[in-house]
Amino acid sequence: MWHEKIKQRDRDEDDTVAFVVKDTFYYNKTKSKKLTGDEEIIVPHYFMLGMIHTILRVHPTTLPLIGIYKHLHIK
Repeated sequence: MWHEKIKQRDRDEDDTVAFVVKDTFYYNKTKSKKLTGDEEIIVPHYFMLGMIHTILRVHPTTLPLIGIYKHLHIK
């Protein structure tokens, strides 16, 4: 894996530097065994997942109001 800072910008008003981190992953066939490198990795947004879990625990009747109830497969 390679980390790279791109779009660097100096901010003189508060003497800081802003940048975007770009992570590059390199495919290694010997370490990957059966994997081809074309797989997709899906990672949940942990903050949103925690927020939905809290709403489900505290006020489950409000989930239809925010439009996610049908996606949770809850009966």
